[in-house]
Amino acid sequence: MLVGKQFGRLTVLKEIRMPNGRLALLCKCICGKTRAFCKCHVLSGASKSCGCFRKEQQQQRSKDRLIGKRFGRLVAQKRLDHKGHDYLWQCLCDCGNIVQVTSYCLSSGNTQSCGCLWREIISEANSLQLVGKRFGKLTVISDVGRRYGQILWRCKCDCGKSRDVATSSLTRGATRSCGCLQSDNARKNIDKIIGIGISSVSKSGTLFLNRVEKKFRVKIEREFKLENRYFDGKVDAILIEIDCNYWHHKNRTDAVKNALARKYGFKLVRFVVNEKQEIPSRLKQYASRLEKLFGEVT
Repeated sequence: MLVGKQFGRLTVLKEIRMPNGRLALLCKCICGKTRAFCKCHVLSGASKSCGCFRKEQQQQRSKDRLIGKRFGRLVAQKRLDHKGHDYLWQCLCDCGNIVQVTSYCLSSGNTQSCGCLWREIISEANSLQLVGKRFGKLTVISDVGRRYGQILWRCKCDCGKSRDVATSSLTRGATRSCGCLQSDNARKNIDKIIGIGISSVSKSGTLFLNRVEKKFRVKIEREFKLENRYFDGKVDAILIEIDCNYWHHKNRTDAVKNALARKYGFKLVRFVVNEKQEIPSRLKQYASRLEKLFGEVT
């Protein structure tokens, strides 16, 4: 009789027969759970618990996975309680201080010391004499005091503006201007998108204009420039823009180009052409507008 015998963490309560006809043992685990197991699995040792033993092993491996490992100047000693969704680890710094750090901060490299490393970096940076040196568009003029332990430097930008910048921001290259450099880069990206200095009309737009020229027997001047904006076409006092749906509905650069057209006395007309296959249907859709602009078809 197997009733009362113990196999691993399981104690046999009674023998039962499963719906499929196999013999099974109803067992109670030391954790308190009762569950039926295949008789052969219990006798062979394949089943030793209700599953709690495996969970404990996984938790133990997770608990010990960082112990003894080094992260910068920190060595993990033991795992502490939860902090939110993460664990806190007690760590020993090379300087002798003991700190508590989350698993994420250790594994990501965000925390590499008790704070002594940052203090050394700041101290080294503060010992530098930066007056007269140049960082990007900034030229250091004078020392204006400290903030959060760092020396602040009064810097003059090439654009004429002045700005106070911390030592580490200058030496790491984090700050290279008063802010105008970022504005210049953003403006260049916008100019690239809207077509300043590059061809602003798509292939489908070019084919559309070609069809309009042929159908209405007009000569369309391509890539007509007003100040710093390019228009896709020009016929006498009419400016033509070929847009895709996205740009058309978002009205990108419309305000600027509309203002330029009004300023120079042009009439600005817009047509939406997304794909080459759309051109015949778009010509029919815009037939009345095109006839008013360029006259009756001859």
